[in-house]
Amino acid sequence: MSRGFVNAGRRISIPAPYNVAAGDLLYYNGFFGVVDDSALTGQLVALILDGGVRILKNVYGSTIPMGTKIFTYASNPAATTAQLFPAASVPAGAVAIGRAWATGVASSATATLKVAMFHPNAY
Repeated sequence: MSRGFVNAGRRISIPAPYNVAAGDLLYYNGFFGVVDDSALTGQLVALILDGGVRILKNVYGSTIPMGTKIFTYASNPAATTAQLFPAASVPAGAVAIGRAWATGVASSATATLKVAMFHPNAY
């Protein structure tokens, strides 16, 4: 039996790499998660790694079917600006963040996509 248990691995405290708002999708040193509270650059913020199902803006431009593996760029993962890509259209440098929880409509000013976020150990 392990005696080195730290925690369940569902959240981690990190210094905010830039100003973040609660609910933003954030990439940090190989982990994708959702910011728990708003924070300014450098302030400690809780990054929820087991994000459950999140509603993200769908700016891909096409309908994305339920169950499709979803990717985004690690360099610009803010939930309001990240471009989501289905597995069939992944550009170089994109990383997996989860799977489409429900079919998302094509891009429009208000199009969203429900994404079941991966736990880091599921990559």
